[in-house]
Amino acid sequence: MIGEVGVCYSVAGPRIHARRVTPPGPGLVRATRQKSGKVQPWLIPNRAIASGPIAPPLSRRPAWTGGVTGERAGVTAHGDGGTATPNGRRDPSRKQRDGTTADRRAIAALLLGVVAAFADIYTTQPILPTLGRVFAVTPARSGLTVSAAVFCVGLAATFYGPLSDRIGHKPVMVWSCALLVVPTLGAALAPTFELFLLCRLLQGLLIPGTTVVAVALVQEEFPPAWRGAATGAWVSATTIGGLASRLVAGLAAELGGWRWAFLLSAGTTALGALLMARWLPGGLWPAARDRGAATRPLAQLLAALGALGRAYAVMFRFFRRRRIVGVAAVGFGVFFAFIAVFTYLPYRVAAPPFSFGPAATGSLFLTYLAGTVVTPWVGRLSDARGRRATIAGAMAVVAAGMALTAAPALVALILGLVLFSGGMFAVQAVATAFVGEQAPEAKGGATAFYLLFYYLGATCSPPVAGLAWQAQGWGGVLALCLALLLAALAALVFLCR
Repeated sequence: MIGEVGVCYSVAGPRIHARRVTPPGPGLVRATRQKSGKVQPWLIPNRAIASGPIAPPLSRRPAWTGGVTGERAGVTAHGDGGTATPNGRRDPSRKQRDGTTADRRAIAALLLGVVAAFADIYTTQPILPTLGRVFAVTPARSGLTVSAAVFCVGLAATFYGPLSDRIGHKPVMVWSCALLVVPTLGAALAPTFELFLLCRLLQGLLIPGTTVVAVALVQEEFPPAWRGAATGAWVSATTIGGLASRLVAGLAAELGGWRWAFLLSAGTTALGALLMARWLPGGLWPAARDRGAATRPLAQLLAALGALGRAYAVMFRFFRRRRIVGVAAVGFGVFFAFIAVFTYLPYRVAAPPFSFGPAATGSLFLTYLAGTVVTPWVGRLSDARGRRATIAGAMAVVAAGMALTAAPALVALILGLVLFSGGMFAVQAVATAFVGEQAPEAKGGATAFYLLFYYLGATCSPPVAGLAWQAQGWGGVLALCLALLLAALAALVFLCR
């Protein structure tokens, strides 16, 4: 459609940049024009665009072909999605090649990039006993390799949004993914535990540049007809990445040594960065949103930091909202338990009566898939039965699953992990919906507040649960997690009522 393309039209002198927005009225397109060095909003008729010549694109790459891209002056534009030709006629075959094929390639690049980046978070989980032996550290210190990455992911996630708004989504995604290769290789080659932990911290700081910004890129750069598929690919990528990292790391550690897990991860991350650079829509290099600002990178960075500070100021106002604080406490407790169980599960199954190796340990993380099955169903259940009742029921399922993992039988362990994973994802899905309902005027800020406590629980979990493991073994970890679940349940009952 005209007005959703992102090319530069020449109409009666001024340069008009049509944005990806729905036309505000019949025959009108919301656009901006550059006049006297300033960007001004402007409403123009479709006829003016459809009949006018198109100026050269703003970037050296053609704009996204959700509609029409003018490649040189004197080309006539069409509003039905066909690609313009020098004689003004549409070329349907080129539309198919430039639109559908490019869309699919972009979704594939998005999927691989997010999978590769997200996988780096939990690579160490199935190989923690191996890392403990190699670096001669306690389980609690070994667990820091998980909490360090998770902490930095939560810390950096809010920074990349304002930054990408200033310099573009694709540059942030591609370059953060490319830079992520460096600490991933560093972790594979680290001679000491301290250097290995530093590499994990750097990984956590870079991962959100791809995983978080991907959502914004989908909404701004993809054609409307493909945004649903692209968003679905992003959701699938987070699940696939979390699962694949554990499976591949365990298998690689058993076949070739733990360092191969990070070497494979570095190769996948590099491939993801390369494909995103080639196939995602948009320019590869940072570009300021206003004229001439590309020469002021420091000003752009300071503006992004200022936007981040304002976002935090708004977010912390939710401490005065009792229900939002209560559901944030639920998120803290449930994710604390989730990370604790799956972080120290390898220690549990490495000992008798199971005596699993890294590959068999990694296969236990397939129970993670229970969450993808139960989430759509539990959403409908919460609509019918209420959010608080559904969250309480899901927390009971989480507790029952943890209790089953205490049994010395493999069947009971697997069933317990299935219930535990399904219950945890159910709580997360319904709690997120509950948060949005409590702050309809600021859903984004309320969700960010909830996720802050969610990731804080994940950060605190490995070292604290590690001390419980060293003191009482698996029973100590389960007792700690049950205590956190009871506290979360109390917050749900008394604060969320």
